[in-house]
Amino acid sequence: MKAIILAGGKGTRFNDEENPMPKVLRLADGKPLLGHVTESINYINKQDIMIVVGYMSEEVMEAFNGHRFVKQGTDGYGTGYALKCGYVALEPIDDNDIMVLQGDTPLVKSETLRKMCEEHINNNSSCTLLSCVSERQLPFGRIIRNADGTVKEIVEQKNCTSEQLKIRELNVGMYIFDSVDLKDALGKMEENPLTKEYYLTNIMEIMCRETKRVDAFVTLDETEMWGVNTFEDLKAVEEILINRRK
Repeated sequence: MKAIILAGGKGTRFNDEENPMPKVLRLADGKPLLGHVTESINYINKQDIMIVVGYMSEEVMEAFNGHRFVKQGTDGYGTGYALKCGYVALEPIDDNDIMVLQGDTPLVKSETLRKMCEEHINNNSSCTLLSCVSERQLPFGRIIRNADGTVKEIVEQKNCTSEQLKIRELNVGMYIFDSVDLKDALGKMEENPLTKEYYLTNIMEIMCRETKRVDAFVTLDETEMWGVNTFEDLKAVEEILINRRK
């Protein structure tokens, strides 16, 4: 197993001009957000983890000395493009599976990721994504499943019909890919005509369209899907981390 962590975000909603820093270096329970993410996959060798950096990249690289990094290029934008940069730098071989995590989502548990890996291997999936069932109206993509339980498609909230908005299974944004199938899909990604970005979810669209097996592993802990975009988010995440230690 190899891993790619997307950690290039600026965190514009923090509005902290006096103390600018990459979002992933914001502290929660005494540790950078990125540190919580790397700890969740401490069973993967550091040399098999590639961290994709962007905003204030030198600061991130200095704070996590000993890890491998690649700077996101300038000939593309979006999470799909960042993943492609990480994939090229990681140079995985054909029999590798690749886990993709977000550097600003620090509450995912190591045990959850391990179970997700086991299911991915047992199902011989092209992709296994982490999902969560929530009764709250959250701005996450909805998971549409086939009759056999595999994933048919992911519909972003803004594109959902009124019926699809009632679906409670949400896409968390963490994935495990078969390396060969991921390489193939990365080569077929299409730029969004409105935003001029490449989206990570486009990879799942390609795989589902080509009838590759895509599965969703459901976490029962809704907090694992919480990302950090504001100081309020940071405070809430910190409280959860502290309570977990008690």
